[in-house]
Amino acid sequence: MNDIRKSLNITIESPYWDMAYKKAISEPLPEWLTESYIREIHGEYGFFSKNLETIVSAIPHITEVPELCLLAKVLYHILDTKKNFNEAFTHFEAPKAPQGTTNTIGYDCVLGFPVLAHLVPSWKALEKRGIERDVIADSLVTVDHLFTYSEEEVGRKAFTEQFFRMYGNAIYINYLKIGRLRFEIFENSDRPARIFENNNGEHKVIMCNCVLHKSGHILGAYGFESKEGSYEAEFTETDKEYIGYAVNEKTGLCEKVPSHLDKKEWSPVYVPGDNGLKVHIPYGDRLTKEACEDSYRRAKEIFERCYPEIHFDGFHLFCWMLSPELCDILPQSSNIIEFQSKYTVFPAKDNAVDAIMYVCGIKEENVHSVNPNDLPEGNTLQRGIKKKALEGTLVHQHYGFFKW
Repeated sequence: MNDIRKSLNITIESPYWDMAYKKAISEPLPEWLTESYIREIHGEYGFFSKNLETIVSAIPHITEVPELCLLAKVLYHILDTKKNFNEAFTHFEAPKAPQGTTNTIGYDCVLGFPVLAHLVPSWKALEKRGIERDVIADSLVTVDHLFTYSEEEVGRKAFTEQFFRMYGNAIYINYLKIGRLRFEIFENSDRPARIFENNNGEHKVIMCNCVLHKSGHILGAYGFESKEGSYEAEFTETDKEYIGYAVNEKTGLCEKVPSHLDKKEWSPVYVPGDNGLKVHIPYGDRLTKEACEDSYRRAKEIFERCYPEIHFDGFHLFCWMLSPELCDILPQSSNIIEFQSKYTVFPAKDNAVDAIMYVCGIKEENVHSVNPNDLPEGNTLQRGIKKKALEGTLVHQHYGFFKW
């Protein structure tokens, strides 16, 4: 471990650390870590409409701490590999201000600057592909919104470890906000399922490449770790049929008896390894059917036109909003139920934290220790989630798919 990590009391592990450190240690102060640069790119691109002064004010608090400045440069070069987070980092911790630090903004915001440094190159790369300016702008100003969001969540302007994990690694090269939704290119998908369509346009999910809990969840999902009664999601293809464990359309969980799909009636529309678009749901406006349909339509047009080298099979989502449990909580007319109805849903190996975290405002690390009696009851969704929790049922994240 290099001294920078020891002195900051953090553990960051990356196969690219040594390469990035070697580049960073010999560099002067980078242009992107100066007030003039931040003001210049804001003037040209309008990146920081809400938090320009906060971002600028953090710079001297970073540059006056050599270890923070060096960390920012190292992370910049790791992001420049354009690998996804799990490839770029095997362990990651955000630095924390030493006890007694009067102004912690340098430590709070340092992770943001390696990402900010990639905004202009990302803009130019997207522009080169022919993506419209409004889409590029909406996609890149997300970074500015994060500083506002962090103030609501943690009580101060910051670029948190969670944000770095989500938005780092030059993700904007293939990560676009289009209308209400955000989309990410999803190459060589590893979803543990095969999806088939029959002659009537109906879909059936057959699980594969995983072990199933006796409940129908994937073994290892939170609360479903016991191997007793578990079974392999075996998939077989013969000349005449596909055979495997199908997902029940109402429960979103796997059945225990294998299904047989006649090849004369059913054909695959998704198999592991296909490409698609991951759908993300930004915090903010209402999730209306009209807004979502417009996003899907525009996304399909933009990605087909601007990424012709990729064949897309469909839209993919991993989200608590796909949980069939919500059908017991919300009316069929609700935006969330309308939203999930478009997707073919199947189980995921999840940690069951998102619903309580996002809906009830509980910190992620406290979700599984919170007393269900202490959950809020401010609206129908909160009351329903609390009732489920008191009954011993959590709202799990599920996978969802719909055809391109």
